Amino acid sequence: LWPDYETSQAKRNLRGALYHLRTAIDDFLLISRQTAAIHPTAQVTVDALQFATLLRQAADNEHTLDIALLEEAVPLHQGDFLEGFHVLDAEPFDEWMIGERGRFNHLAIQALNELVVHCANQNRLLRGMDHASHLLRLDPLHEETYRNLMMMLALDGQSSQALARFQEFNNLIWTELGVEPSPVTRQLAERIEAGEFTGQSIQISAPPTRRQFNLPSEVAVFVDRVEIHAQVVDALLQDRSRLVTVTGVGGMGKSRLAVRVAHTILQKVATSVPDNVDTPIRLDGIAFVHLAGIEPGIQSDLHIATAIAGALEIPLTGTDSPVDQLLRALSDRRLLLVLDNFEQLIPAAHFLAALLQAAPDVQLLVTSRSRLNLRGEKVFALDGLPTPSMPPRGEETKPAQLTQYPSTELFLHIAASASPLFTVEEREAEAVVQICRLLHGLPLGIELAATWTRVLDVHEIAGELRQNLDFLTGAMPDLPERHRSLRAVFDQSWRLLSADEQEVLQALAVFRGGFTREAAQTVTGASLLTLASLMDKSLVRREESGESDGQTATRLMIVEVLRQYAEEKLSATKQSRTVHRCHAAYFGDYIFQRQAALESGDQPTALEQMAVELENIRAAVRWITTHFRSEPQVALGIIRQGANGLFNFLDIRGMFAEGAAIFGAAADAADEIAADEMATDEMATDDAAPNLRLRAALQARAGWFAFHLGRLTEADSRLTTSLGLAEAAGAPTELVFSLNYLGALKRHLGELNDATALLTRALVIADAEGDSFGASIALNTLGQVASLRGDDQQAIALLHRSLSHKRRIGDRRGMIYSLTYLGRIAEEKEEYADARGFYSESLQISHELEDPRGIALSQQNLANAALAQGQFSGARRLFQSALAIYRTIGSPADAALMHTHLGEIAAAQHDLTGAAHALGDALDLTAYLPSTPATVSALLGAVDLLIRTERGTEAGQILAAVENQSTLTNRQQRHAAGLAARLQTVRSGAPPLSSDEPVELAALALGVRETLADIARQR
Repeated sequence: LWPDYETSQAKRNLRGALYHLRTAIDDFLLISRQTAAIHPTAQVTVDALQFATLLRQAADNEHTLDIALLEEAVPLHQGDFLEGFHVLDAEPFDEWMIGERGRFNHLAIQALNELVVHCANQNRLLRGMDHASHLLRLDPLHEETYRNLMMMLALDGQSSQALARFQEFNNLIWTELGVEPSPVTRQLAERIEAGEFTGQSIQISAPPTRRQFNLPSEVAVFVDRVEIHAQVVDALLQDRSRLVTVTGVGGMGKSRLAVRVAHTILQKVATSVPDNVDTPIRLDGIAFVHLAGIEPGIQSDLHIATAIAGALEIPLTGTDSPVDQLLRALSDRRLLLVLDNFEQLIPAAHFLAALLQAAPDVQLLVTSRSRLNLRGEKVFALDGLPTPSMPPRGEETKPAQLTQYPSTELFLHIAASASPLFTVEEREAEAVVQICRLLHGLPLGIELAATWTRVLDVHEIAGELRQNLDFLTGAMPDLPERHRSLRAVFDQSWRLLSADEQEVLQALAVFRGGFTREAAQTVTGASLLTLASLMDKSLVRREESGESDGQTATRLMIVEVLRQYAEEKLSATKQSRTVHRCHAAYFGDYIFQRQAALESGDQPTALEQMAVELENIRAAVRWITTHFRSEPQVALGIIRQGANGLFNFLDIRGMFAEGAAIFGAAADAADEIAADEMATDEMATDDAAPNLRLRAALQARAGWFAFHLGRLTEADSRLTTSLGLAEAAGAPTELVFSLNYLGALKRHLGELNDATALLTRALVIADAEGDSFGASIALNTLGQVASLRGDDQQAIALLHRSLSHKRRIGDRRGMIYSLTYLGRIAEEKEEYADARGFYSESLQISHELEDPRGIALSQQNLANAALAQGQFSGARRLFQSALAIYRTIGSPADAALMHTHLGEIAAAQHDLTGAAHALGDALDLTAYLPSTPATVSALLGAVDLLIRTERGTEAGQILAAVENQSTLTNRQQRHAAGLAARLQTVRSGAPPLSSDEPVELAALALGVRETLADIARQR
């Protein structure tokens, strides 16, 4: 209890504490010279233990909470834990008591919230109102409870009281937080005032969350910069400035100000109003984009685009560059993007100029240590917080004056949090002013200094800071300007750390985008005690990051500028390479541990976990790719461990360009290393097979990503090379992978005999090895090949076998494609109910996995089924929805097909001009595609339109050219046959047209495009 006291003094303190305890509950204690305990014969009930036990028992029910136990528990919570009890100078006791107090309050709030909802839904309104009032005493700003209380009062006929409660909350939240109630709460008040709830019964539940906005919560301590805050808000709302930059040195509070501005705008603007209502600004949403983890370099544009897309949940899975895909996706959006920590990306500022040009309704609020120097930029420079002047000689600073200035007020708040017993007397007030002045009002510096009040008094802190600040003022011209004042704070913080803390902090700099406690301990060897100490000193921060496995996940973070400082320290040590190696190895294993989940029913969880660590994974990959030469076996060992998991993650998330770059570089490096070793006879015999297996894995995965990007020649070469390496290595798993994906490529190219041979061989090996995942892929693609050949019976059998495998192992994503082809076969057989069943299940899975391509594919299939049944309106809606997704993810072939279908619907409904435009759009998109299916579909749609416009000769010529192609699918063949029959009728028995020589489809499409334009003009 008194770790800083001498033993004799600590014992005196203990005796004093026991004395006071005996005066309160002497009859229940048994105290001797050596022990102190509850008397064994005393009948004692501890309300805190009983409270916790009842709540635990209430939650033990497998399906629902035991409401009766909750009702019994909540009256036991009569106020703060051990309220009024105090042990003199016992800081550890105070820390424990404060922690327990928070825990019990949290448990009470949870229990009361459950009771409020239960009582309201059971029409026990008076009881529910009692519980709501109890909850608000514990948490006065709990908005949902105010809503529930308002609704219960209204249902009880007390509408005036309900509205009074709304006004009470309105006043409270404005006074405490400077914000207004949410739109949901305001709308509820309006409905109550309109008398909607009189005599009703209603179910109360927490409202579903809708992620229209992506903003971090405001920090508990925000020193409001009233003037500049209002100026930035006005610049965005009133002046409609497109680019607003908040500048200042690191730690000046730029990010906090930006978050506050964004929340203010969120309160002010209307996010959903009728088009005929004039408002100053309308926004689709506001997104906060973290850029601190992005490394400067030639790919900065790509990484910035990826970060923005991630914040807005825009998938980037097409063949176009992520930058182009993002610019297209934002072109018609009304957004405020908050781009945080842009300073290391100043050379890529031209990307923001391109974004603003491509997206005329997007506004940017950027935080940076330097201005961007772009046209139209409005800059707001942050200076230090206002600080009191030093008093004239002979006068003293009064403690009350400290709360009148933002800098000293911030210091007092942080110091009180770090040390609950911290107080300022007159002799300390002047030292606090000195600290804030020495730090030039720098918020981060003030926070770091204030945390040391746990171990130093304010005079000692001021003395330490004074030495460093005086030394650094203008004395290091080779140091970037943005670092000069902040380095003083960090240097001093660094000097106050123990050697162990310094070693851990500099090692933690290897992480990007945060880290878990387990990662920190494994990579750096940090003890829990050291990590806790760094958190106490605000050098490492704890952040809640959503839920994982039903529990709130916690990540540890280092302020980016501090991480950079620590990274400099690390780079100057001999341990730097070891730490980076451990980091890369850790995340290689991290990926490996999730490999099985990525191929099973735990796909969503594994995908989310890897997405959280994406920046760390990228950092690990960067280290590996730069150390293939210097540490080849280490680098290859790590990539060997994580290759398959990383491939699955990038493939499922559609990150094809990044996958091609990573695996292409790794495959080429592995081949070069193997060539060097063979030239010098350095490869050990025992290493030959594993290295061949790894090279096969890397080449195959690089080839598959190349295929997705339309680089078909490269894909064929790499997959063929992989097949040879896997055979030489005698590696059945990699052999199955290579055979499957090379077979899929051949199927796409229309080389069905080769595809069948490759896939059949893959299936035989997979079955022999018990590789259900590999077998399911082979069966699925063989089913597609059988369908393309018109053998529906065999296709159905193969696809059902594939689906059975996938259901058994839990491969939800793989099920999408088996269901798709089963649905298409059922649709072709006019078994539309079965087809819709397959497509609907595929759509459900796609939504669960947040797979945009799967969603679009399922909508496309459902639209085709609707179209086949003449349901034009439903089909059009689904095709348009799928088209929007394909445009967003950058899939031109699929987008062209949607345009074709929309054109066919327009033609069927006699909108021939609309049909011409839609089919023309389809042909525009297919002009540069490396494959022909989408072009063929568009041309067949054009033939249909030409027949309808009585251009039979032109239609016949185009149809003959198309029918002479060797790659038509069964559906296209049937469509062409139907058009040929109609054409014969139109041409009144004239001989059919034919084309003996294959026609280049690209040239044919160009001519048809002009014909369609002519039809549109004439009509």
